[in-house]
Amino acid sequence: MPWFFPLPALKLFNTQAIKGMIYDFVTEYETPKIVTIHSLKFTLLLRITQVVILLYGVLYMLIYDKGYQKKDATIISSVTIKVKGIGYSRSAKNELVIIDGADYVIPALENSAIFIMTSFVRTDQERSKCEESKGLKEARCSSDEYCQTRNRSPNANGRWTG
Repeated sequence: MPWFFPLPALKLFNTQAIKGMIYDFVTEYETPKIVTIHSLKFTLLLRITQVVILLYGVLYMLIYDKGYQKKDATIISSVTIKVKGIGYSRSAKNELVIIDGADYVIPALENSAIFIMTSFVRTDQERSKCEESKGLKEARCSSDEYCQTRNRSPNANGRWTG
């Protein structure tokens, strides 16, 4: 007889042994502390509870309610846009309007939420013609017309406006 099979197969798989295993399964309940309770009432209560939970999950949630087909329709995430660079647009008066990232960013959209602006900072800036950077030698202009006719530089951060 092999070392890994201590009992003969006939002793394990006869009718009396199978009846004993089924009876033990129905009448014994083990706690996490491995205490064996020989009580028909407690064991039947445990097994009935397990069967009810299993039937609820299979019959109601899967078959009747078709839970495997349901999709969650709520928005789980939100979208935030980060814009870099500048854009151009023509106004109603056919003037060129330059739009940068600060003009274009819209707050994130969320399901059943509202955006309330709690702070607004007005800066003393205005849209006009100006040099790009005092540190960029190619962008220094003596007049607005001079800068508008010049080509862009690879070191520039956007369109030269004067």
